[in-house]
Amino acid sequence: MASHFSSEQRNLVADRMRRLALQEGFSPAQCEELYQEFASGKADDKILSHPQMLEDLHGPLPLRQTAHPTEHMVRAEKGRQSFARSRQGLARQPLDSAALLAEVADAVGATKAIPKVPQPGSFHFIIVTDPYLPCTKPLDDLSIIKLSDLRYETHHRGKALVVRRAGEICIGRSSTICCVEDSEGEMEALRIFHFNAKLGHNALPQGAVFAIKEPYFTFNEHHEQQIRIDHPSDILVLGPLDDRLPVQWRQSSITRDSAEWKDLGNAALKRQSATEALRCYTSGLDSMTRQPADEQNNGDLRRTLHRNRAHVNLLLHHNDAALADALAALSEGNSTGILGELSKKLDSKAYYRAGCAAYNLRDFTAARSYFERQLQLTPEDADGQKRLRRADARLREQEGRLDLGNLQALEYAKGDAADWTRRVEVRDSPGRGRGLFATEDIQSGDVVMYEKAFTAVWEHEESIYVTHKYNVRTDDVRVSNTGLWQAVVQRLAHNGSLVPQVAALHGLWEGIGNKTLTVDGQPVIDTFQIHDIVSRNSFALTPVSKTGLFEDAHGAAANCGLWIRMSYINHSCVPNAERENIGDIMLLRARAPIAKGEEVFISYHGISGEFDRRSIEMKTIWAFDCSCPLCQAEAADPPHVRHKREELECRVAKFRKERQAGSFDRAPPKAVVAQAEKLALHLAATYDPKRFSGLPRPALADIQCWLISAYGARRDKKIEMATAVLRSLCFVVRESPFSVRWTATSSPDSFAALALLFLSAVMLRSGEPVVAKELAEMTRKVCKVTGKLGEAFANMDPSTLEV
Repeated sequence: MASHFSSEQRNLVADRMRRLALQEGFSPAQCEELYQEFASGKADDKILSHPQMLEDLHGPLPLRQTAHPTEHMVRAEKGRQSFARSRQGLARQPLDSAALLAEVADAVGATKAIPKVPQPGSFHFIIVTDPYLPCTKPLDDLSIIKLSDLRYETHHRGKALVVRRAGEICIGRSSTICCVEDSEGEMEALRIFHFNAKLGHNALPQGAVFAIKEPYFTFNEHHEQQIRIDHPSDILVLGPLDDRLPVQWRQSSITRDSAEWKDLGNAALKRQSATEALRCYTSGLDSMTRQPADEQNNGDLRRTLHRNRAHVNLLLHHNDAALADALAALSEGNSTGILGELSKKLDSKAYYRAGCAAYNLRDFTAARSYFERQLQLTPEDADGQKRLRRADARLREQEGRLDLGNLQALEYAKGDAADWTRRVEVRDSPGRGRGLFATEDIQSGDVVMYEKAFTAVWEHEESIYVTHKYNVRTDDVRVSNTGLWQAVVQRLAHNGSLVPQVAALHGLWEGIGNKTLTVDGQPVIDTFQIHDIVSRNSFALTPVSKTGLFEDAHGAAANCGLWIRMSYINHSCVPNAERENIGDIMLLRARAPIAKGEEVFISYHGISGEFDRRSIEMKTIWAFDCSCPLCQAEAADPPHVRHKREELECRVAKFRKERQAGSFDRAPPKAVVAQAEKLALHLAATYDPKRFSGLPRPALADIQCWLISAYGARRDKKIEMATAVLRSLCFVVRESPFSVRWTATSSPDSFAALALLFLSAVMLRSGEPVVAKELAEMTRKVCKVTGKLGEAFANMDPSTLEV
């Protein structure tokens, strides 16, 4: 296979391979030989045999730089597009119905379980096609057409199909396939993408009738014709009593009364078929408008149907509908005696379900109100009491009183907590779009905000789906958690009240904009708009190392989520805040003092990391060039200086890995200490003192921190090196009288924590208890910011340390 790598991309890979070789102990000559092999193109075959190499190390690449196996899939998609365009506008050709049904049946038999995360040797690939808008018109405003009216590669705007499912249905991870027929007996393949949980066996049973609004008729990857649906609101399931059903498809069920539909719904619920129960209760309510006046006025039956449907909607996570049904189920409260007591119990159920729906929608004030009303009717209800306590806890958390201790047990789990965001607000950020700004002064180490994920997916969940994804519009391939995109679309499809907060986030495809459109009783969702928003705003839940590389590439792709307010935070390589996830709850702490009105920044890629790789990541993944002070300083360095610094950083990492200061029976040999001192000296020389003044140098602090322990009984040298660590991390140190000040560019990490703790012990031994206490308190604040990185130092007593 011919290579399509650019010289720039080869050089980036070569740099990375040389760095890895240095860490593994190769000689400088061997490292240089390896670099030349990759930079010259002689090693292209090695890169081609590892298609994730570039993506894992440098993020997604433009299509012209991608390699097998994605190259084959992309080429096939481009061939499909060309084939479809060549037939655009031509009349549909009828298909053999028996053959079509057999093909879908074969697909059902061939469907196999897909691994949650790509495994060695496996490959999962999806295509995000050119975006198109969803239908925003009600079905009654569209002209009904037949399958014979379809034209190839055409969006039939202003039209709709009314069809029913025929034969088996094949439910895959990225799409659902079935056959549909119209009232004239014509049959066609239907493929529904990216929101399968809405449909499937239960929602589209055999014979189910539904409308396809403004159908898109195109071809699949095998150049076979099909109707394609990408937007969940473009399909509308029609009930058995719907007047828009063709006459020949209207069932005898129209003769059923509402009570029969209620009984059928209850029976379906006992079989744990929530979707079928929902359909029955809905049909029961619809039938009430078609029955004699005495049944239409049967308020008890109507309220029962609403109350039961509220329960089913809660089971299906349709919280908007559950809330509406629960409120519609409330009585007027005019009954007395036995009927009055029964009415209280039934209203108590309705209030409980309304409270649960409001809680799930994170409207904790409303939830508390509904649970209080429930308990006024049935004070002894244990479930209501428990729910009220939970709502009260969430309201306390909205005031900033989050119990972090109860959340620490959450590793890869979903927590139950409210958001606290009053210390920040969204405002325009010059040159960056929108950003988060402090509404009050925030001290270093303090919590800036915390927020629960709008949606998060974990690698152990069924919703996980990690794939290589080719985006036709941007012409790139990247590893992505498609499951998160699908989960967000799914949640919005059933809860239209949540659409504005997601649609307001940044994405390249504007779609239908930041507004809620409810058409035919369901929210209009633009799947492509949500895709762009999730791609640009999601966060990985795998911890990020200080070099900016994910500790586990598969885990990073698998565990991720979308946080609404956090998505507005802009990037800086010298951030003033740092995020930490506890389960699916994101906590943001100040790395430095943040003044009222100042913008809050985090680093998208971790702290430091080589400049060239950072620049590629910023441009390719987030589509911007970073102009922070650190990037400006490093960009001004000659390339050979950046290369030398990277080489020295690799040598420091290798040295630290092989020679832990505490691994010697006594102090390390003088030759080893001298080697570390030489590394520190040479690394410091790569930083221009003027340009890098006030900028952190964590790799330098790393080797300096090792020397603190290595100096053993040489107290003066240890104090000198601890001070050097803090200065490398931009803490201001004054020696007489001794003090340490945390500045706006200070880099609080585990190195700083160790240096501060050591100096606190020194001050304590020197008869300076006040200074010692200040340094110990600063150590604890650093540990708060660094999270797990600083846990080892957080509770250490300076008086127990040897100085």
